[in-house]
Amino acid sequence: MYKAKVSDCYIGDGAVFYLLSEKMDMAPIVEHRLNKNETLEQVKERRHIETHWLADWGSTKPVEGYRKGCTVSFNITSSTFYDTMRHDGEPLYNIRNINISNLKFIN
Repeated sequence: MYKAKVSDCYIGDGAVFYLLSEKMDMAPIVEHRLNKNETLEQVKERRHIETHWLADWGSTKPVEGYRKGCTVSFNITSSTFYDTMRHDGEPLYNIRNINISNLKFIN
């Protein structure tokens, strides 16, 4: 299981998305790349521009206890880089979408 601090969340598209306060370490990102066409070099190059979002596809509401700045634990199932994603029609750029399972509120 991994731990991270979340700074915001968005509900939509059949999932809850949590914006991480800080980027995750690169090792689990590389290990869980969904798009195997993304090379290790691309992961390294994009790291400084991307934001990390957790995607909890098993939920339609935030984890119990959620608040901005809380810490959660989770398992990673995959990660994918997107140049652009949309939340409520607003574009977000350079997103690392980290699909997760077993999300739990810590504090």
